[in-house]
Amino acid sequence: AMEAAFRVCEACRVNHNGKAIGNLLPLLKLEMERILPLDAHSVINEREGVVALAHRELFPNNRPVLTTKFDTREDLIEAVCDSSM
Repeated sequence: AMEAAFRVCEACRVNHNGKAIGNLLPLLKLEMERILPLDAHSVINEREGVVALAHRELFPNNRPVLTTKFDTREDLIEAVCDSSM
Protein backbone atom coordinates (compact mmCIF):
# COMPACT_ATOMS: atom_id res chain seq x y z
CA ALA A 1 0.00 0.00 0.00
CA MET A 2 2.86 2.38 0.74
CA GLU A 3 4.32 1.77 -2.72
CA ALA A 4 0.93 2.68 -4.25
CA ALA A 5 0.90 5.94 -2.28
CA PHE A 6 4.38 6.74 -3.57
CA ARG A 7 3.26 6.01 -7.16
CA VAL A 8 0.31 8.40 -6.76
CA CYS A 9 2.60 11.13 -5.41
CA GLU A 10 5.07 10.57 -8.21
CA ALA A 11 2.30 10.67 -10.86
CA CYS A 12 1.10 14.00 -9.47
CA ARG A 13 4.64 15.36 -9.50
CA VAL A 14 5.57 14.15 -12.98
CA ASN A 15 2.30 14.18 -14.94
CA HIS A 16 0.34 16.95 -13.27
CA ASN A 17 3.00 19.58 -12.56
CA GLY A 18 3.09 18.63 -8.88
CA LYS A 19 -0.61 19.30 -8.38
CA ALA A 20 -2.92 16.84 -6.67
CA ILE A 21 -6.14 18.86 -6.98
CA GLY A 22 -8.48 17.05 -9.35
CA ASN A 23 -5.99 14.25 -9.92
CA LEU A 24 -6.12 12.13 -6.77
CA LEU A 25 -9.39 10.29 -7.39
CA PRO A 26 -8.47 8.98 -10.86
CA LEU A 27 -5.02 8.02 -9.59
CA LEU A 28 -6.53 6.27 -6.54
CA LYS A 29 -8.85 4.29 -8.81
CA LEU A 30 -5.95 3.37 -11.11
CA GLU A 31 -3.85 2.14 -8.17
CA MET A 32 -6.72 0.08 -6.73
CA GLU A 33 -7.31 -1.53 -10.12
CA ARG A 34 -3.61 -2.27 -10.22
CA ILE A 35 -3.19 -3.80 -6.75
CA LEU A 36 -6.54 -5.34 -5.76
CA PRO A 37 -7.01 -9.00 -6.65
CA LEU A 38 -9.88 -9.87 -8.99
CA ASP A 39 -11.81 -11.38 -6.09
CA ALA A 40 -11.19 -8.50 -3.65
CA HIS A 41 -14.93 -7.96 -3.17
CA SER A 42 -15.40 -11.64 -2.25
CA VAL A 43 -12.51 -11.53 0.20
CA ILE A 44 -14.02 -8.45 1.88
CA ASN A 45 -17.53 -9.94 1.94
CA GLU A 46 -16.31 -13.22 3.45
CA ARG A 47 -14.25 -11.61 6.20
CA GLU A 48 -15.26 -12.24 9.76
CA GLY A 49 -16.86 -9.13 11.20
CA VAL A 50 -18.19 -6.15 9.33
CA VAL A 51 -16.26 -4.12 6.78
CA ALA A 52 -18.05 -0.88 5.93
CA LEU A 53 -17.34 2.22 3.87
CA ALA A 54 -19.20 5.44 4.54
CA HIS A 55 -19.81 8.44 2.32
CA ARG A 56 -22.41 11.14 1.73
CA GLU A 57 -24.63 10.89 -1.31
CA LEU A 58 -25.32 14.34 -2.73
CA PHE A 59 -27.63 13.48 -5.61
CA PRO A 60 -30.46 12.66 -5.89
CA ASN A 61 -30.78 12.79 -2.09
CA ASN A 62 -28.42 14.39 0.40
CA ARG A 63 -27.99 11.46 2.80
CA PRO A 64 -25.32 9.37 4.50
CA VAL A 65 -24.58 5.98 2.94
CA LEU A 66 -22.94 3.00 4.65
CA THR A 67 -21.94 0.17 2.30
CA THR A 68 -21.21 -3.24 3.83
CA LYS A 69 -21.62 -5.60 0.84
CA PHE A 70 -19.87 -5.39 -2.50
CA ASP A 71 -21.30 -7.31 -5.46
CA THR A 72 -18.28 -6.78 -7.71
CA ARG A 73 -14.69 -5.62 -7.51
CA GLU A 74 -15.79 -2.45 -9.32
CA ASP A 75 -18.42 -1.83 -6.60
CA LEU A 76 -15.68 -2.07 -3.98
CA ILE A 77 -13.42 0.33 -5.89
CA GLU A 78 -16.28 2.81 -6.38
CA ALA A 79 -17.16 2.65 -2.67
CA VAL A 80 -13.54 3.40 -1.71
CA CYS A 81 -13.47 6.30 -4.17
CA ASP A 82 -16.80 7.63 -2.89
CA SER A 83 -15.56 7.49 0.70
CA SER A 84 -12.42 9.38 -0.31
CA MET A 85 -14.16 12.48 -1.58
